[in-house]
Amino acid sequence: MPNWCEGNVRFRGKQKDIKRFLMNEIIACKYCKDGEEFKNVEYKPTIEDKDYMILITKEDEHSWFWFKGTRRYFPQDDALEIWIEADSPDEEIVVCVENIKAAWSFECCEQWVEFAKNYDIDIKLTGYERGMMFSQIKTILRDGKVKDEIKEYYSWMDWMWNCPQPNNGG
Repeated sequence: MPNWCEGNVRFRGKQKDIKRFLMNEIIACKYCKDGEEFKNVEYKPTIEDKDYMILITKEDEHSWFWFKGTRRYFPQDDALEIWIEADSPDEEIVVCVENIKAAWSFECCEQWVEFAKNYDIDIKLTGYERGMMFSQIKTILRDGKVKDEIKEYYSWMDWMWNCPQPNNGG
């Protein structure tokens, strides 16, 4: 059982590229019984493209969201409301998906680099891991460059006082 690094992921790029990413790379999963065994089944969630928001919902409370192809990055909400505040598809914007969990840390899985290159977007993962007392910011630029900032805390008091989100992760 892993400790969970919890935080958010932000995307920066043209509105049309971010929308295309969100609509293609967030999927839903659930366990379904196949004979005597349960199998993990992936399916396309319901996506509503509204004027200034994308609403992504899953079938039921037994399903979960996943960034396709990543090792273990899961948005935790029952529905994802992602605000797209731009008037033009070519306008540069930043959007944030809150409440992300990843096993152990925000590792640099090659899939995030591929997302950045394929969709021409920058990606910033910000997470906190309470049990091991570290915070992490991983920035993946559209050209594939990766910057990883890790802040380790050496005492519980230091963690609780200085970490921006000390109750996240664990």
